[in-house]
Amino acid sequence: MDALHAFERSLQIDTANNVDAYIGLCKVYVKAGKSETAAQTMESIRPLFEKLPRYWAFYKILYGAAPPEVASGLVDIKDVDKEIGYLRRIY
Repeated sequence: MDALHAFERSLQIDTANNVDAYIGLCKVYVKAGKSETAAQTMESIRPLFEKLPRYWAFYKILYGAAPPEVASGLVDIKDVDKEIGYLRRIY
């Protein structure tokens, strides 16, 4: 838990273009049994990263489906699918 808190504090230093760090944090939350905290984090960073296919790829992995925003063209679903492949390889 100390490492988790240190990770959280490190993200307060610089959040710009750091979607991968937040994805990592959410994965740690899920593994620690804090799925609700992961969901809250995903929602809180949404305004920063909602135009990035990687954000929606992790969203889809976490929740099992992409939200309507992806279907409506906010990002290209093909790009989201590519990112899903990438995330599954590295995580």
